[in-house]
Amino acid sequence: MNSLKRIIILLSLIVLSSCGEDPEPLDELVVELNASNENPNYNTPFTLTWSSNASQCYASGPLWSGEKELSGSEEFTIKRGGNYTFILECRRNNEFKNQAVAISVNKTLQDHFIFDATEESLLTYPLADDSLNYSITSFQRGDFNNDVFGDLFIALEARNINGGFEETLFFQVNGGAETGAYLVDNVVASGEQCQGSRVLLRSDINSDGFDDIFVATSDQDDTSVGQTACLFMGSATGFSADNSAIQNDTDFDFFSTEIKFAQLADRNSDGLPDIYILTNDAEYWIIRSEEPALEKVEIENSILSDYTITSGIIFDFENTGSESHVFTGYDSTNSPAYIVVPVSGVATEWENLAVYLDVPLTKHIQILDFDSDATLDVLVLGDENINLPSTTGASSLLRVYEYVDTNFLDSYIELDLLSERGINLSTEIYIQDFDLDADGGDFIIPVNTASGVTDNFFLGLKQANSDDDGIVTYSFDSYTDKLIGIPNFDFENKPNILSDFNFDLDLDIVVISESLDANGDSVLEILLKENLSN
Repeated sequence: MNSLKRIIILLSLIVLSSCGEDPEPLDELVVELNASNENPNYNTPFTLTWSSNASQCYASGPLWSGEKELSGSEEFTIKRGGNYTFILECRRNNEFKNQAVAISVNKTLQDHFIFDATEESLLTYPLADDSLNYSITSFQRGDFNNDVFGDLFIALEARNINGGFEETLFFQVNGGAETGAYLVDNVVASGEQCQGSRVLLRSDINSDGFDDIFVATSDQDDTSVGQTACLFMGSATGFSADNSAIQNDTDFDFFSTEIKFAQLADRNSDGLPDIYILTNDAEYWIIRSEEPALEKVEIENSILSDYTITSGIIFDFENTGSESHVFTGYDSTNSPAYIVVPVSGVATEWENLAVYLDVPLTKHIQILDFDSDATLDVLVLGDENINLPSTTGASSLLRVYEYVDTNFLDSYIELDLLSERGINLSTEIYIQDFDLDADGGDFIIPVNTASGVTDNFFLGLKQANSDDDGIVTYSFDSYTDKLIGIPNFDFENKPNILSDFNFDLDLDIVVISESLDANGDSVLEILLKENLSN
């Protein structure tokens, strides 16, 4: 065998020998992710550290994402309570592995109200008479200038030391980057001023893309106010009073018709909110359209003149599948009643009305979804002394009614109104899940101004409770701002409105305060305290 053959045979043997050996195995793919604190308190930093022997790693979760180095650390500070999951997934060739860390952030009730140490003065309005007492009678939240930030339309009523009506002022407060407050001119026709303020309804009446406001007195207003209604039409530059903005071929008079009650309702089943106005002998409708107009429907067999109407809703009262008008009120002896009138299509069946007497004395009734079941629930607020304008009597009842069988009055949850504090609650009840715990919403209610009271607002904090069988029930814990102990909020029993003005999912607050300016003159100030919680 020659030398060339020997070399070829030798190389072949070497190759065969090499092919028979197994490749050296890789180490097991490892991904490690750890947190310095898995249960941090609100606004307290914690650190994630990680390492892997992979070739690539990617982060995912609500607070971090994207490609990461194979080892490293990152500090986080979370200002919203709740549970957060951080996931790190790594790969090597076609092999994948991930690791997750669950972080639970503890945010106390006080942590949800971290107001700025300073307040911003949005508007200073000179007062001709410093003896008058100004209070918020009603307001509407909305986006009135279409900039996606929250705004306010506020009605303030001034009364003298004897409780007599003096004047009504209207203000618009715009949120967002250019927060500001503006006095809205309330002269509507022939020099007459809009004096009603107890009822504010928001709807784009003329379908121009800007919300409008219908304003009216209520059935409870005393005779010194007078029975008045008016329209504030919205635009890009703000509101203007204009009762002529709708066609009126009826006998409705904005300055003399005695209004029992008004609310939003859909008259023509087009899914848009129209204005429903109730008097002793007629229903009036302002139909929302590009050419809005008033319509009148006469009422027969009405007993409305026997009752003072305090509030109302449209609701399937007896759980029959058909809606009814439900009007709350009381008679001349202050005995409470609910007047229930069936609705059939666009018609109200006054001939079939029913009066329920075994009901609580109610100053406000409101629909809500309390327990996320198939039926809606009802919130009811009552007072010891329900007659306006007095707010001397403490609120005595705040209940959530749920359907049981056929009558929602059979089952309810009652909130503790902290009777020892003697607070009278506004009818402007804000249902808002301010703590973002997905429980369907908490109750935030301004406290009406009254002698000897220091609280500014009431808070009903909703709690979800699960038993051993997984059945969830709900309850409420009751607080006021003074009981919470909110830093940088030293106001005492001032008119106020909580709302999110800068779209950061926490509640800022507007406060109305009477004070003296640099010249010693009495002024009304609209102040904004920004919430820095989130």
